[in-house]
Amino acid sequence: MAYYKTKGLLSVFHKNFKNSDEYVYSPDVDVKWKHIKSNDRKIKYCVAIQHEGKIRDFSWNKNGNYLSVTCLRKVGQYHYCYLHHLKSMKSIKLIKKYNQKRGDLVQSMFFPSSPYFLAAFQNGITIYNLKASSKKERIVKKLRGIQNITCVDVHINESYILSSDEKGNVFIFDLDLSSNPYKKFHLQECSLKKVEFHKKYNLFYSLSSNGVVNLFYAKFFQDYVTNPVLLPIRQLSSESKISDVTWSGRSPWLFAHTEGNFSVLYT
Repeated sequence: MAYYKTKGLLSVFHKNFKNSDEYVYSPDVDVKWKHIKSNDRKIKYCVAIQHEGKIRDFSWNKNGNYLSVTCLRKVGQYHYCYLHHLKSMKSIKLIKKYNQKRGDLVQSMFFPSSPYFLAAFQNGITIYNLKASSKKERIVKKLRGIQNITCVDVHINESYILSSDEKGNVFIFDLDLSSNPYKKFHLQECSLKKVEFHKKYNLFYSLSSNGVVNLFYAKFFQDYVTNPVLLPIRQLSSESKISDVTWSGRSPWLFAHTEGNFSVLYT
């Protein structure tokens, strides 16, 4: 993510790092902003945000103003969600309480355009309005009907949520219809690690823990009458197990990385 308002951002960094290379916004939040001095001349300014535990996931909002981080607590086995505002160097704990019914926090992410924020827990998904004027309006929707969630993604039109679980299932939620899954696909007999919509083309994939990638064609309509077209395309695998995969930003290409340290481009 490239932040385009660099002048305003650098002035804030210079101000807060004037007397020290460390900055703490609040003692109640176990996060430190650190000024890192780089030996690379091309890097003019480097700032690190140190969290209390191992980072599981992070997400940028559309303008690069906010960064959400899902990380492990310092003590215990559960995860927090931090929200960082770069321009003011503010850090808050957005999700800090463990609820046994919904389970641990798995992933968090911003919606592509709306001021909505998605938090995926083990046994459900909650969508928040970050610009809510009251506490009652903060929660937009709660999605249920899925357990042991492993990954989620939001479609570019913001009406559909893609999710996977530990039993090899892929779920698609239609936010305009119901809080339960609109469609379910059983793809593998093992856990699914990752799912992702393409930001430009009518495609999505799932990656399983055994290194198999399933590609789908997915066309969604905005008329609320025509049903989505969801079709499996093909299954991808490699001699060296695929460990990670992601879409190209502009083309219908898939980049895969294997456990044998090979990178493969599927076109």
